[in-house]
Amino acid sequence: MEITPTIIDCISPNALINVILSYDTSRETILTLKSLPVTDLLNNETLLKPLKFENSLRDHVLVLEDRNNQVISEDSMQQSVGSYLVSEDESIRFRICLLIEISTYDKALEIQMQISNRNITIGNLLQLPQLKHDSYKYLASSKTHQVISNDEKLSNLDERKFIFVRESETCFVSIEAPNESRSMTTTAENVVHQQLLVYATLAAVYKKNSIDDEYQHLLCANDFVPSMATKLSALQENSTIRFTLINGNLPVSVQVSTILNDEEYSIQFHCKREITIERLCQIACKLLNVNNEFYQLTIDDVILDDNEMSLDAIDPDSTNIQLNLVSKAAMISLITYENKTIKLPCNKETLVSSVLNQACLAFCITREDTYVYTLYALDADQTQIDSAMTVNDICGLFPEKQTEIPLLMKKNRMLKKH
Repeated sequence: MEITPTIIDCISPNALINVILSYDTSRETILTLKSLPVTDLLNNETLLKPLKFENSLRDHVLVLEDRNNQVISEDSMQQSVGSYLVSEDESIRFRICLLIEISTYDKALEIQMQISNRNITIGNLLQLPQLKHDSYKYLASSKTHQVISNDEKLSNLDERKFIFVRESETCFVSIEAPNESRSMTTTAENVVHQQLLVYATLAAVYKKNSIDDEYQHLLCANDFVPSMATKLSALQENSTIRFTLINGNLPVSVQVSTILNDEEYSIQFHCKREITIERLCQIACKLLNVNNEFYQLTIDDVILDDNEMSLDAIDPDSTNIQLNLVSKAAMISLITYENKTIKLPCNKETLVSSVLNQACLAFCITREDTYVYTLYALDADQTQIDSAMTVNDICGLFPEKQTEIPLLMKKNRMLKKH
């Protein structure tokens, strides 16, 4: 009778360790070799199944609970389980977490968070101590720039980077899609309502709503189609920016160039031939964030001073019109803020409140409830300027006649009322 030998490996108890692996509220304990690479834990489907972990490991990290939730780097995943042992007679506790990144739009605040709750919502996230803030109240998608509903579960989203925004950094967009133009998912009333960042471009709106710009465009104010590069902030007047989805495009492409603070800028939009010079100037000033009161349009160095003249009267055959926007103001405010100086056209009757609003636009400042902005004349006493004053009042602070008014803008925290 042939005897088959059996080989038995004897393992010292000192070579084994209890590992507790957790995800959300589920927990599994296994006895394994101390020499086992950490990465093998996450590749063990038998271990992960009881944890009800059904997501991709790509967006997750492993943290060591015994070391204040220290994140184990990808390079360290090849180290042995035993290398993370705190005490020889204790178990090792690992937890699988979702790693998310949250930052303000200007990157002034950047936070990384490890989340292990599979059912956590955006609203729950905003209640966490790390995100408690007086002004910031929304999370927006870094891909689409759309504000995410507080009821949305984090596990349902396909991204892990979010933008932390203030109310003033958002706007509402309404898109009306008449039946003949309807090509996207709309409500029964053929209208889409979305809350987006003011920094979002029209390209993001087109992409979000699956609008193919080869065939359809978004009409604004019923008379012009902004370019894809236009930011929503340039179109915002009220709380909602309203668009109408149209088939095709308007017939004339208009490009307006200008020089602002010694830099060249150019914007482009489409319109009808019947549009007036006055309306063209209004649109150009709006898209360039300048005060329409102080600018006029020129073509080939000829001033277009007939506001009622139509684009068709300038060139009835062209579908591409090149215009320039030039200042017609007699005075300039030189405003310095955080070591940067800008020039804003004005006249003697211009209110300081108007100058301040234009300065905030030029410096890309989003007004908020926690700060107040104040102007100071750079005279001998650096006099604080009241917003109800006029430019002529400021001129009286200087000993000589001024055509360029030097001003300083300061940001101060607003005191809370108790």
